[in-house]
Amino acid sequence: MNNPARTAFGLYVDIESNLHELDARIKLPAAFALIVLIGALPQGAWPVLLFLFMTILGLQIASEIPFTVLYSRSLIAIPFLLAALPILFTTDGIVFAEFEFLKMPMTISIAGIERFVHILLKSWFSVHIAILLAATTQMMDLLNAMRVYRAPKMIVMIFRLMWRYLSIMVNKAQRMMRARAARSVNINGHHKSRINHTVWQAKVTGSMAGSLFVQSLEQSERVYFAMLSRGFDGEIRLMPQPELEVRQKVIIVFWILFCLFLLMIGYLFG
Repeated sequence: MNNPARTAFGLYVDIESNLHELDARIKLPAAFALIVLIGALPQGAWPVLLFLFMTILGLQIASEIPFTVLYSRSLIAIPFLLAALPILFTTDGIVFAEFEFLKMPMTISIAGIERFVHILLKSWFSVHIAILLAATTQMMDLLNAMRVYRAPKMIVMIFRLMWRYLSIMVNKAQRMMRARAARSVNINGHHKSRINHTVWQAKVTGSMAGSLFVQSLEQSERVYFAMLSRGFDGEIRLMPQPELEVRQKVIIVFWILFCLFLLMIGYLFG
């Protein structure tokens, strides 16, 4: 296996695997169907969730991407789960634990734990599928697949331009960070000096953010005028893509039907 060489922002992992070689026009609807299935599963469909976990694990093995890479990226879902944390204390049911927090009585019910774990697994599975799709498919291939499935042209064009020029703004931000580091020193003196240095760095960071925002606006105007001068009429034209083979179409239809079958099983258990 080759060493994972990452492209911009470390999303795509450039290695050779069966999942990498699969056409993006197959992976995109398959991932979308899985995410819709996970979101539509009712509470209590634990056998289906277990089967989905095994499916995701099998896809991850087929991708040959190190587990640490994908699981570390999937931690991005943790902050969003904080919104579901009050479910532990607001769901009625059999009491699991009682305690006081800041002189307020708190009660955790078994039903609240079950509901929270259900939301936790569904969120983590959905994020993990999206991360696996991005790690095994080039962004431009995904955008081309979106056009094939008649996604709005304007949305696809915005994504394409954003992805192309986001790297430019990231490079500008990195240069500004290096310039700030070159003009500052490490403070090893007493506590007050370190605090003043931290406050100065925060002020400079705020100015850098404003400057970067202005530069991004100016860059977008320059890019737009350059595109107009080259005949841009609001649509990015692509080379015609080969038609999907019958075998590939059968795979897509079978996968969607399989997801519908799992959804029916989930409602039976839920």
